[in-house]
Amino acid sequence: MQTPEKETRTSSAEQRFVAVQAALQEHGIETEAPIEALAHLALEQWITQNSARVVAKAWVDSAFRERLIANGHAAVTELDVAMPKHPRHLVVLQNTPTVHNVICCTLCSCTAFTLIGLPPDWNKDLAFASLVVI
Repeated sequence: MQTPEKETRTSSAEQRFVAVQAALQEHGIETEAPIEALAHLALEQWITQNSARVVAKAWVDSAFRERLIANGHAAVTELDVAMPKHPRHLVVLQNTPTVHNVICCTLCSCTAFTLIGLPPDWNKDLAFASLVVI
């Protein structure tokens, strides 16, 4: 006699978020204020204009460009752009006529999102990452 196959159901990201939030609230952990604060940071401070400022400064100030390539983290902080606490280094590469650099998210959370903004969903897509790496 065969047993019926057990159906596996995966919850959506929204459903998982609601479940985790409910579990935290059941334990008396505030969730609304931290979420609002994070949303504010993502929409108001972790924006692509930060990296545009860095690039523009490097275009017009060759000494800054040299400092940026030598020690990206230190150079960026000269412009009062907040860096995430977790990466100790910010590697800055300069495009050349024969080499073009691109950021490819590997989902390791090491990207300087405070500088370049949060990555779009397509940047985290496995198919996109596979093509970029190739």
